[in-house]
Amino acid sequence: MMNSLVIKTLTISSYIWLTLSLTSSFAANASPPSAVPQLSSINEPSSITEILPVRIPLIVGSQLPESTYTQPSLTALNRYQWRLTQVTDEQSQTTAIPTDPPLVMDIQPNKLLFYNICNRYRFYFSDRLFSDFPYQMHHSDSLSMSCTPNAGNSDETDLVSIGLKSTLQYTDGRGFGFKWLTQTADSATVALKVDQGKTLIWQGDSKPDAPIIGLPITTKLLESYQWHLVSAIDNSNKTSKPIADFYYPEVPISAHFSTNDQRSRVYFDDTCNGVSGGYLLTADQKLMIGQHPSTDMGCSIERNRIESKLEKLMHNSTSQLHLSLQPSNQKTEDFPRYNLLQTMETGETLVWQNTKKPKRSFEFID
Repeated sequence: MMNSLVIKTLTISSYIWLTLSLTSSFAANASPPSAVPQLSSINEPSSITEILPVRIPLIVGSQLPESTYTQPSLTALNRYQWRLTQVTDEQSQTTAIPTDPPLVMDIQPNKLLFYNICNRYRFYFSDRLFSDFPYQMHHSDSLSMSCTPNAGNSDETDLVSIGLKSTLQYTDGRGFGFKWLTQTADSATVALKVDQGKTLIWQGDSKPDAPIIGLPITTKLLESYQWHLVSAIDNSNKTSKPIADFYYPEVPISAHFSTNDQRSRVYFDDTCNGVSGGYLLTADQKLMIGQHPSTDMGCSIERNRIESKLEKLMHNSTSQLHLSLQPSNQKTEDFPRYNLLQTMETGETLVWQNTKKPKRSFEFID
C-alpha cells in the first residue's frame, strides 16, 4: 500500500502514466571590472583559421529524417519553470496529471531535472542528428531527498524515477525532443515528445527576473566573436592565485560559442583536443555548460594538463557572467572590445576578451 507521504507528494491518479510504463518495463527486465590584470603567458593564436573537432554520430545507409517543426533552444526552455499537466500514450490515450503538488522539470545543458516535494532526479542526455528527436537519454541518478519516507516503504518513493526511466530510456535508436505548443513572455506550454512513445505536456511560468550587473549579454553577442582567455585566478580557497595550468605561453586558450539547429554549444580550444559541451544562457546571465565527448589525440604534457583542468572547470558547470567595455585604446575600432568576466560557482574567475570570429572548418568524427 502506498504510504501517506507518497500520497501527499503525488496523488495516485498522477501515477497512472507511470504505472503503464512500469508494466512493460518489469516484463522486459524480469531478470564586473573594466581594467583586467593580464597574464602574459596567455596569448592569442597566430592563425585565424582553425579546425574544431566535433563528435557527431554518423548514420550509414539511411537518409536523415527531415524536421517537421522547429526545435526550441534549451536557453528558451530554461526561461520557464515547468510542471507536468498531461500525458498522451502510444495509443493516443490522454491522462490529466494533478498539479497540486506538481511534478516539476528544469532544463539544463545535457540534463533534465525532475522533482517534487521529496524526490530529485537527474537525467543526462546527449545530442544526435534526428531533427524531431535530437536528444537521447543515456543515464540518470537521484539527488538527496528533502524529506524522509516512512520506514518499510522506500521502494514506492522511487516510482517516479522508474516511470521516467521507462518513458525516456534510449531503446532501438529512439530519442526525444521538444515542441512549442504555446509561448508568451509570461507563460508557455511545451510537449516533450518521445520517438514512438509518450508525449508529456508541460505548463511553464516564466522565472522571475533578476537584476543584471554590467552590460546585457545575449547568445547572439557570445556567438559573434572569438573569446581569448587573458586572466585566470583561483579564489576557491579564500586566497587569490593564478591558475598554474593555464600559464603556458605556447598554448593559447580560446572559447567559441555556436548554435546549429537550435542546439547551442561552446568549444574551448587549446589547439589539440579541446573541451566542449552544450550551453545555455539564463535570464540573469548565468552560463550553464553541459558535457560532450571529445577526440583523444595525443597531446603534449602541457596541453594534457590544460585540457584536464578545463574539463574539471567547465563540464557540468554554472558560472555568472559580467560584461564591460575595455578602456579605449584611442584607435579606430570596427567592433567594440569587451571584457567578459566569468565567475565559477567553485570560486575561480576567468576573464575573456573578444576578437573577430575566425573562419572555422569542422572535422566530423564518428
